[in-house]
Amino acid sequence: KTVYINHNQFLKTYKVAIKEMLEILKTNVLQFFINIDDINKSSYWIMQIVKKYINNKKYTIKIINDVKKLDKSLPVIIADDASYSGSQMANTIEDNFQNTRFDIFILIPFMSNTAIDIIKKSCTDNNNEGSIMFLDRSIYLMKPIYELMSKEKIEKLFLYYGDNPKYIREYPIYFDHKVADNYSS
Repeated sequence: KTVYINHNQFLKTYKVAIKEMLEILKTNVLQFFINIDDINKSSYWIMQIVKKYINNKKYTIKIINDVKKLDKSLPVIIADDASYSGSQMANTIEDNFQNTRFDIFILIPFMSNTAIDIIKKSCTDNNNEGSIMFLDRSIYLMKPIYELMSKEKIEKLFLYYGDNPKYIREYPIYFDHKVADNYSS
């Protein structure tokens, strides 16, 4: 079954995720990292939502896109809307946090277990000696199609989409603002 997350549900989930993040981090200075290459991607749009739901009288929000300008005494928050495979976030970590000692908080309420594993592995493989933190109570774990349908049904369904439907790993979920592209799925 394909899951549809409407915009109101998305915002409600994100608001709960932000609340959980604030409880976990216990800091009044929130340091967000946005890769300069991601300015026109979803992480930039997500920052508009984050700013809307965080009390700017109680919290200071810093948005930084140069790793050299990050404060090592504060956790680094990397926010996005969803992570299917984890590869884009793993690339962000590899490109920016290799051989560093930052505590990183991943603020992504819609994730797959595969994404969590790939992101954790990226931190380890790239010698980031800080901790990696994820949401706990407010995460919506996305399930890949092979956990929801039999292999035979998947192959029959995807015969229309490609030459070899045996290795389908898509996530049957979509949002008002996006449907996963091939890189995400």
